[in-house]
Amino acid sequence: MRIAITGGISEGKSTVIKMLQEMGATVVSADAIAKDVFWRQDVQEALSVLLEVQEPVSPVLVRSAISIDEELRRGVNQLIHPAVLEEIEKENALFVEVPLLMETIMHPNFDAIWVVTCGLEEQRRRLEERYANSPGLNLISTQLSSFARLAFADSVILTNTSEEETRAQLKKEAKTYGLTLVVS
Repeated sequence: MRIAITGGISEGKSTVIKMLQEMGATVVSADAIAKDVFWRQDVQEALSVLLEVQEPVSPVLVRSAISIDEELRRGVNQLIHPAVLEEIEKENALFVEVPLLMETIMHPNFDAIWVVTCGLEEQRRRLEERYANSPGLNLISTQLSSFARLAFADSVILTNTSEEETRAQLKKEAKTYGLTLVVS
């Protein structure tokens, strides 16, 4: 069994993954894998050609370029996402954090999808706190809405509750899949 953990920016995916790991589950993050993939020599060479710049290609440059050029964004995604999926499939993790699960059409590769959400108001508050004086709030508009993600959800994990309540919910959801998590 492999369960995808997804949700929008600042909705609590990383917190949920950390809780699951603390409860004894094996976990992996697609974002962490993507960072490793980004710096692979073959990917750096391809990005250099795609963006018409010299290596090494920085993540800041790529983020800036794809924010204004949709075709370039598709090209970068076609380069990075298959390599990330390939690496995910090598991992022996029960839970995989995949922020762009539906956007990258990775959802068919999982047995279940757990959508992490805190509600738009709380998400905005967290973003303002995290990205004070920066364009972080614009990131909401570049992602699939949490409402749209819910259509794919086998389970919904709420993170606008206490840590204790979120842990209890994780334990309850895991039990419905025949999994045992240790709640500390």
